[in-house]
Amino acid sequence: MRIIASGGLASPLELTKKINSFLYQSTGADNYATFFYAQVHSAKRELRYVNAGHNPPYLFRACNSLREVTSQAPIEELKTGGTVIGMFPDSEYEEAVVELCAGDVLLAFTDGVTEALNPGQVEFGASRLKSLLCRTAHLPVKEIVSCVSDELRGWIAGAPQHDDLTFIVMKMN
Repeated sequence: MRIIASGGLASPLELTKKINSFLYQSTGADNYATFFYAQVHSAKRELRYVNAGHNPPYLFRACNSLREVTSQAPIEELKTGGTVIGMFPDSEYEEAVVELCAGDVLLAFTDGVTEALNPGQVEFGASRLKSLLCRTAHLPVKEIVSCVSDELRGWIAGAPQHDDLTFIVMKMN
């Protein structure tokens, strides 16, 4: 993936199709992966992405004018794409372009985050994660990361987990 993406010439759509083909050829139809890939063009203030069966990342919209155009919710889920990669040799995917404004926050995460269990075997859940993002989106990225990490740690409270807890945060200047 790094080789394909390093030249900067492959769009998220082209990259996803190539990665799907490579994964299918090298592993067979029994194996697959979810995949989210995005490119940010800061000068144009846009994010181009493809979501191939991954949990939709959350985009917190700081700009009211954009929110009025897209929806009234402060959080959009980035769902556009297609099925998982590696399962079918000729999967079709779609690419989306999202206009960004200062203060917008992208939170991409694995399903282990929303499925993190507390000692009572209750999942952290998507609504709790969205609420946390809304409460922390005004903070700098490092503080958002710390808040999410602390909240997850507190929720888990030592309970055994069955999946990874991975997330990334990006904030538009």
